[in-house]
Amino acid sequence: MTRSSLPAYVHEYKDRTGKLRRYFRRRGFRRALPTGNLDADFFRAYASALTESEQTPEKASRTHRGDSLDSAIERYLRSVQYTSLAASTRPVYKNVLKNLANIEFSGKRIGERPLHQMRSRHVQALMEAKRDTPDAANRCAKLLRVIWQYEARHDQRYGLDPTIGVQKFRTRSDGFHTWTPGERAKFEARHPAGSKARLVYAILYYTAQRSGDAIRLGWSNVEDGAIVLRQRKTGTDLSIPIAPPLACELEHVPRTQPLWIQTEYERPFTSPGFRNYMRARCDEAGLPHCSAHGLRKAMATDLANAGASTSQIQSVTGHQTTGEIERYTRRKSQSTLASTAFALLNQRDGTEEEGG
Repeated sequence: MTRSSLPAYVHEYKDRTGKLRRYFRRRGFRRALPTGNLDADFFRAYASALTESEQTPEKASRTHRGDSLDSAIERYLRSVQYTSLAASTRPVYKNVLKNLANIEFSGKRIGERPLHQMRSRHVQALMEAKRDTPDAANRCAKLLRVIWQYEARHDQRYGLDPTIGVQKFRTRSDGFHTWTPGERAKFEARHPAGSKARLVYAILYYTAQRSGDAIRLGWSNVEDGAIVLRQRKTGTDLSIPIAPPLACELEHVPRTQPLWIQTEYERPFTSPGFRNYMRARCDEAGLPHCSAHGLRKAMATDLANAGASTSQIQSVTGHQTTGEIERYTRRKSQSTLASTAFALLNQRDGTEEEGG
């Protein structure tokens, strides 16, 4: 069994007699585990060891105190807290943390500094070093707080969280650009009905799903005229009616084709490969600022403009909180709201004239 297939803190090896040994090892804690398959008995023993290791902070604190940020990051990357994140989220967190540790402060890498000696001024210096990319700077502070809170659960002597009180940068970005109706029309004009690009576009827009879910949809997801799926990131179960424009594009997909979206070699897309594919199709349509995720935001915004409630929009997008929906629909059509406002004014003026 490869090391990467083992749960966090589990190590196995063959001793000098050739016998397989498997242990749960965490700083200040060690427990032998069953060496058979990773079955129910193994995970019961693993869960018991994990719980007991988390209840022995005294042992952990003797070894953690004085450890560097580099060491803390490595522990976090091996933790259940990290490995339970969505597959698309883990590499993002890992890259941010590795880059964070390499930032220099007073001639020394932040990663080499003992974690318990970190202060707010160090975090602020880190932020200043990334001033030109404020979103990235704010993300570093956020993940440093995650690391600190993870470590503090095992060593109560770390003291005050150094990220508290750190001034984050104000950003004007709303994230991925939300496609406008005009931009969607431009894409449709460049990529006609029946083309692969138009199929991909229709799936992304009319399902309002993340790319990671969209590229895994196929005929097996269709039940009673709806697309049924479980989102990979949140585990949310959804049933989305197939809109007529999407149904027209799906008519060009053979029923024997396992996935609706495939590469030119009839293989599933990887997430980076799919991003590159959509980047090229958007560029061809003269839309270099548009992306696959922007179509998800466009559907949320269009539903809001049509009068859909927050809960109705959530039933399509699968968002877990209303705050996320509000962020997506922040750009609800200003012209629509203005027209509604003047309609109310005209209605009032008309009523006053009739009464006068």
